[in-house]
Amino acid sequence: MGALKFPAYCGWNWDAFHDCLRDLRWLASDRHVLIVESAEQALSEDHAIRSQLLAALWRSGQGWSYVKRPEGVTLSRLSIVLSCGEDSADDLAEAFQDPSAF
Repeated sequence: MGALKFPAYCGWNWDAFHDCLRDLRWLASDRHVLIVESAEQALSEDHAIRSQLLAALWRSGQGWSYVKRPEGVTLSRLSIVLSCGEDSADDLAEAFQDPSAF
């Protein structure tokens, strides 16, 4: 298990979190996978903060989504995986049913 180690210039707020995931030049690789283990428990004690986390992940994921082009598919440089227990999958998926909430 690893942890995100943001660059020193990170502002340590949700906008900075999103900015760091949107611009991955601070990382050495070309492709990245962010895995959130037990995602159903992430910040579960504070619904508002949890919504901000999910919104930042949603916006970042959308920004890096693959693009279909006439010459083929360009794969994402960032893939975000939310891992959870089977009994929590529907609830977690429901959080993403209304992206306008983000």
